[in-house]
Amino acid sequence: MSLQEEARRVDGTWERVRREAYGPGEFVDQRGFMRAGEILGLAARAGVVAGTRVLDLCCGPGGPGLLITRELGCDYLGVDDNAAAVDRARRRAAGLGLRFDTRRVPPVPQGPFEVVL
Repeated sequence: MSLQEEARRVDGTWERVRREAYGPGEFVDQRGFMRAGEILGLAARAGVVAGTRVLDLCCGPGGPGLLITRELGCDYLGVDDNAAAVDRARRRAAGLGLRFDTRRVPPVPQGPFEVVL
């Protein structure tokens, strides 16, 4: 088995474990330990509303970004150095107006952002 095949198998196993651990509706392809409701609560406390400019550092496959954009309506830029994760995020967000960029952090992307995740 190649390293890529092994990585996909392991990633698939972790995704199944996460779905079961989080419970119904709480897994949004996040890589951390926060549930979907906690992610939305944090974004709301940070002041994310329609039009808020949000920068998501280390966004991974973009699950939380998709969630907060759908639920709270914001101008979103997700950044991660994992090209495969960013490609997955772009595919999932096609047509939704979210932006994703593959780059290392630091440096932090330039721009006026009201909220950084």
